[in-house]
Amino acid sequence: CSPQRSVAARRIIQITTGSQTVKMDDLQPGVRCEVRYGATPDFRAATITASDGTRLGVTYDTNEEEQNVERRRARLPGQRQRKVLAKGDAVDARHGSGEVRAATIKNIEGDTHTIVFDDDTTQELERRYVFGEWRDEPLAEGTKIECRYRDTATFYPGAVAKANDDGTHDITYDDGEAEAGVILRRLRRPGQQQPENVDAGSRVDARRPDGGAVSPATVLGRENTTYTIRFDDGVEADVQRKHVFAAHVNANEGAADDATAAVARHDEGTGTVLGASR
Repeated sequence: CSPQRSVAARRIIQITTGSQTVKMDDLQPGVRCEVRYGATPDFRAATITASDGTRLGVTYDTNEEEQNVERRRARLPGQRQRKVLAKGDAVDARHGSGEVRAATIKNIEGDTHTIVFDDDTTQELERRYVFGEWRDEPLAEGTKIECRYRDTATFYPGAVAKANDDGTHDITYDDGEAEAGVILRRLRRPGQQQPENVDAGSRVDARRPDGGAVSPATVLGRENTTYTIRFDDGVEADVQRKHVFAAHVNANEGAADDATAAVARHDEGTGTVLGASR
């Protein structure tokens, strides 16, 4: 990229990727997840039925419903707890009664967290008994990747410059351009490719039916290689598998076989291989 084009692109990136760093971005109605059940530490499979941007409504696979579920009680496939929490964080923690209750971190010394519960009682707990926000497993700084560029279907080679605390990544492309706040499903490491199938309730990015931008969406169902997609603005469309981008997997973790590899790798004029350049 020329210096002038790079500066302009960076300005656009900050705008177009801003919505992808919002914590509630992927917790949309219809999405499959696991939810920590009631006041227990146990997780149960569920489907999100409502979201107001801070709390969720869910229906468990047992058909039980729950409303006003805090974001930190829900996790998507592959998400992990942040390793390090901070003073002042809102969390859930194991209360002396055995229940998991809402609390705030008052202080941290080593692995010991001083917790103030909503009933004003205070306890000192190990990290494993404290539940903060969930996030995608971060990639290490310097990891070689290909990144799907902004709202397009094209991948370009680069490296992880920084893993952010919210689970996103700052990327430096091989041509010197940079992009901040990139969500994990836009990245693929060497040897990774798309899964052969994507389940209903999965979060993806998909090409708009007019052939335009690739936008965040939820899979509602599929028939063969045709997927029914609901974009985050409510538009529903039938989209071919090659235009649906889920999180990438390693070749031995449910990736497409040779018969569907061209579709799964998005090689039909939309993708690149490591080493390509703009």
